[in-house]
Amino acid sequence: MVTSKKTCISGPVDPAPSSLRIHLGVRHFAADGRLVRESLEEGHSWVRNGWNMMFMIMADARGAGGATPGPGSLAMRAYDGSVQYSNTMTLSRDSAVFTGDYGFVNGSTAGALSQPGIRVGSSADPFDLELANLVNPIGHGSGDGQLQYQLMVAPIVTYAASVWRCTHSRTFSNSASGSRTIREMGLFWGGKIMGNYSSPTMMAREVLLDEIALDPGESVELRYLLSMDFSVIDGE
Repeated sequence: MVTSKKTCISGPVDPAPSSLRIHLGVRHFAADGRLVRESLEEGHSWVRNGWNMMFMIMADARGAGGATPGPGSLAMRAYDGSVQYSNTMTLSRDSAVFTGDYGFVNGSTAGALSQPGIRVGSSADPFDLELANLVNPIGHGSGDGQLQYQLMVAPIVTYAASVWRCTHSRTFSNSASGSRTIREMGLFWGGKIMGNYSSPTMMAREVLLDEIALDPGESVELRYLLSMDFSVIDGE
């Protein structure tokens, strides 16, 4: 007699790393350079753009032309409201550590609100999965209501104790005559494919637990610290 045996699989066969986690770093400096505040807090989550991008990278997929961003669609919405399809792919980067003008790093500050990287705003509106931009962006400049956006720092990527980590950072300075308050921050991606540069697309948006009031001459370094724990597959 031959006996057949069936195996029912209800979950992943192999152990899986943790999802990509977000932490936010804040370093607030007085006008004389003194560190007046340093904090680290858990981020909220990726917005839909971020989740779509993670899937498309591994699936070699892209949003269908004419699709509307939202449930069941891989199309993404850029900061200016434009719908992104093929240009949201992460191909043709200058290097694996984003030292060029693509990815989350860009050498330009003149058009800070139309460039990838970390951006800030003044709204404390709650997190919304469908947001494509900060609720109330703060512009780049030295006038009232603006902040000086310094150059993005090339990401620092490390691996230790089976955890991959990446840090994106940017410093913002208040060169105006009045105080400016930061309550939200976002991480904007700018992809490139076949020579076409996509409109920067917000991947994550956070409302800070404690707002940052920058007096004239003060600055703040804001960091996105990304991590993924590989210990279940790397044996540590």
